[in-house]
Amino acid sequence: MSRTETNQQYREAVEAASERVGRAANKAADVLRDSSWGTMKGLQNYNEKVLEIAQANINATFDFFRRVVAAKSASDLITVATEHGRRQFETSNEQAKELAALAQRLALESTEPVKEYATNTFDKAA
Repeated sequence: MSRTETNQQYREAVEAASERVGRAANKAADVLRDSSWGTMKGLQNYNEKVLEIAQANINATFDFFRRVVAAKSASDLITVATEHGRRQFETSNEQAKELAALAQRLALESTEPVKEYATNTFDKAA
């Protein structure tokens, strides 16, 4: 084989490798973009839930103040405060569970495309 033929084969091999690397880089960029989009949507859902919870807590606080003002005796006031505290404790626990579930789902869904791509890429390489 002549030097010219060897150089030609080398150049073709380099060009083919370069094309494969370029396709892989483009695919990786697509996966990251899709993952980022999913993360953005998940964050939006999380933020919407936080605002919903904040609104519910504000409403509960105003309701509590209305009931405090309407209390006719000290025992009524204690009853109102006790009931409000109990309800808010239960509500806060449920709200925390909801937010934790959303955060967990966000973490899983935002990393899944990258994990799947990496697994497929390494499986092909092996």
